[in-house]
Amino acid sequence: MNAEFFTNDKFKDPSISRNELDLFTTDLIGRIENKTNSVLPVPEFTILVTYYKNFKGSLGKVKVDSMFQIEGTMSREDATDEIMEYVRRKEGVINDIFPNKGVGYVAFYPAGLTEYHQATVEGMRDLMTRYLAAATKYKVEVGQKFVDDVTALIALYDNARTEQVKEITTNSSSGNTVRNNRKALTMHLTKCLHLIGADTIEKPDEFNSYFNFGLLEVDNNNPGDEGGNIPPVEKK
Repeated sequence: MNAEFFTNDKFKDPSISRNELDLFTTDLIGRIENKTNSVLPVPEFTILVTYYKNFKGSLGKVKVDSMFQIEGTMSREDATDEIMEYVRRKEGVINDIFPNKGVGYVAFYPAGLTEYHQATVEGMRDLMTRYLAAATKYKVEVGQKFVDDVTALIALYDNARTEQVKEITTNSSSGNTVRNNRKALTMHLTKCLHLIGADTIEKPDEFNSYFNFGLLEVDNNNPGDEGGNIPPVEKK
């Protein structure tokens, strides 16, 4: 007898998507609930339901956190757009104050607008620090409102970036929770598979009545044995 067959988690295969695992487990729970005399012990079924609820709940949370991360990214991009609109609009003003792209102009736009268009997330922050330093240095020429406007833009960008980083961190934590809950569920599914298999070892039709392994192929369309030596099921 191959001990590895009984000790390996047969549902941990990464080719099994979260959606497939969700569908498969929901179907299994429904089939067991509809059986008059299920061979799966009640305590094991109760644990299965609990692990499934934990997995399903964490899936919902990670979707919500992902949406917040997207919104955080959009807010940061909106702040970047505000900065770009401002520095483009003011480029002509600065050139009028410092004609022929003089020393003052170079303090604001040493490479023209190109470097602002090509700036990374952190790079844009550095450019605006330099921009504020130039505005402060030439405050007499550009006016206090110019300095205040640039200061406000930087604050807007910093706040948006802080929110984005916070949401990314939250989403990462939610992803870890999903992975942990998935592992607990797949290990228990394997245990249920073995328990049902032991009681139906000479009754393949009864064994197959518990499982729809085809649901593990919904997202990948790969034929054959999914999830590591799970008995193949003839498709109707």
